[in-house]
Amino acid sequence: MGCPGLYLTKEEERILDGEEGELKAKLMEVLVKLGDVFDAERLVRPASVHVSGVSYGTIGDAGLRFLRKVAEAGLRVSVPTSVNPCGICLDGNLPVDEEFERKQREIMDALESLGVASVYTCVPYQQGFQPSRGDLLAWGESSAVFVANTYYGARANREGAPATVAAAVVGRIPEYGMHLDENRVAEYEVVVEFEPRNDFEWSALGYYLGEALDGIPVLKLPTVPSLSNVKYMGAAAAASGALAMAYIPGITPEEPRMDCPERIEVEREDVFDLVEERFGTEREGFAFTGCPHRPDGEIPRFDGCAICCPANATLDGYRLRGTCPVVAPIEDVHDVVFTDSLKAAHYLASRVEVNVGPL
Repeated sequence: MGCPGLYLTKEEERILDGEEGELKAKLMEVLVKLGDVFDAERLVRPASVHVSGVSYGTIGDAGLRFLRKVAEAGLRVSVPTSVNPCGICLDGNLPVDEEFERKQREIMDALESLGVASVYTCVPYQQGFQPSRGDLLAWGESSAVFVANTYYGARANREGAPATVAAAVVGRIPEYGMHLDENRVAEYEVVVEFEPRNDFEWSALGYYLGEALDGIPVLKLPTVPSLSNVKYMGAAAAASGALAMAYIPGITPEEPRMDCPERIEVEREDVFDLVEERFGTEREGFAFTGCPHRPDGEIPRFDGCAICCPANATLDGYRLRGTCPVVAPIEDVHDVVFTDSLKAAHYLASRVEVNVGPL
């Protein structure tokens, strides 16, 4: 069985044939069909899974029914598995209506019954799921995929929500895309002619790169970025243009694979002209930082600002723990927001008025 060109082991055939239950067979079928779409030759065991589509606001009743069905079948994850932010603040600091919260908690209960780690974060690599160079991953969060490929030298595609659940339970993912050497070739040499001064400017640079590039760059930067810099830049680049990786000298643990890359120079005005064209820059509205999340040890003091953080983060002040306005019903309580994240701004712009700038 399987699809043409996709090899299945005897164990995988047994699962697909229903010998480990009808629902697990359906989950295997999801992975087989994914492999068919991307012409994968085999399934591989991921080092870890990061499940996306956790917010009720994102997956709705259909997603809730799917997760409930998987949980009620008694299935469990078979590889280390983390989960994305949910749609409610675990400390109650972001009001939601009663029905939304009830359904969100049903989603969380179903996921936790599968054995996932209840970190509720978009930075699994900072919450006990740090990958190693060469690890094959099944991660569903675009910003985490960029960091995994770029900073850690792991190999990850941005998987859809059903595929991440299937991968977690079955313990397999098709080997395709960024898992393979031939798809990790740099097509651009990008020389950045200015030094970003804060996370907002790294985010703005990423937003510009995502729009400007249609392939993997080698980034020549005036300074070696921190992990925080890379994740803010990568999150925005993945939002504006689905960029999944960059080679950064001094950071990326594998040598660039290059094929006559096109050279591009990026000036400060190139970046901020785009930002000002797309978003307001007035310092007003509900202010927040932490998209991607800011874990313990990476949380400076921001007066009057909400800080989005993982489920197990501890800090003083106003926090949105386990959630983020991007996946929460922010429009129900705020119609204007101010953030240092161009990823957040990109996704929120269709729902509320957005202003951006450093915090």
